[in-house]
Amino acid sequence: MEEIQTEIYAYNHELNLFSKIRKEVSESADISKFLLSLSGRSDNNIISAYLGQLQDLLEKRDQIRLQATENSELYKAIQVQLENQLRLINKTLANEELNFRAKRESKLNDLKQIEKKLGIIPQQQAEYGRLTRLFTINEKFYSLLLEKKAEFSITRAGYVPQHIILHSDAANAPPVSPNKALIISACLIIGFLAGFILIITRYLLYNEINSLEEVGQYTDAAMLGIVPKYKREIPISQLLVDKNPKSVISEAFRSIRTNLQFISNDEGAKIIALTSTISGEGKTFNAINLAGVIAFSGLKVVILDLDMRKPKNSLGL
Repeated sequence: MEEIQTEIYAYNHELNLFSKIRKEVSESADISKFLLSLSGRSDNNIISAYLGQLQDLLEKRDQIRLQATENSELYKAIQVQLENQLRLINKTLANEELNFRAKRESKLNDLKQIEKKLGIIPQQQAEYGRLTRLFTINEKFYSLLLEKKAEFSITRAGYVPQHIILHSDAANAPPVSPNKALIISACLIIGFLAGFILIITRYLLYNEINSLEEVGQYTDAAMLGIVPKYKREIPISQLLVDKNPKSVISEAFRSIRTNLQFISNDEGAKIIALTSTISGEGKTFNAINLAGVIAFSGLKVVILDLDMRKPKNSLGL
């Protein structure tokens, strides 16, 4: 009975071991701890070999994952090999479990047959013998487990480097450089000073007139109109009202012509003088186009260029 119970416990141990191996394999966990438990037994050499191949494939997959993505062909090939190896291990484990269950059932039947023969032994002696046997068996398995644990610790110590972490590193809370508060403050101050200097400079250098209201602040003369700046290339004749009669600048000269008609209704010739402070402000351009738009209304126009130094109206005649 002791031999049969020892075998039954061994079968239960094997079944539990296979169950744990199947669970760890399905979760792709570290199965190296089971290789030592299965080593040295002839009936588990195939499973040990399969588990060793699985462990090698897992390590190879982890190495490939550090060098390539999961969509690479090499990673997919390793993954297919892993799946095939898992199916082979699960099938082998299932067959081994069926085999051990059948052996355990056979031993249980043998144990029942032997226990029937013990009916002639007094009850107390049989109970004592049963407890003694259980104690002995448990003691043997406990010693076996301690031995396996010691062997596993020695094996693991041989693979793991003897590194000891004395103190975990920790990053400094505030960075040494750059100083964020100082940089933000300096940028704000520099931006404020630069903006203030730019405003003062533009205010001191501002010498442009942008509207009629600004002109009206310094003179009481009547405003006849505004001629916009012509941004395109001006022809040699400088006459634009005949080439673009519907343009904005032509309409501006026509507006000035209309306003000039309301200044004086006296009959006879009218004299209009165009002048400016410096050269290049548009005296010739405005004179030619104003004369042209007045001439288009059916009136006779004569242009007199009184610039003795650089006369230009002769180019447009």
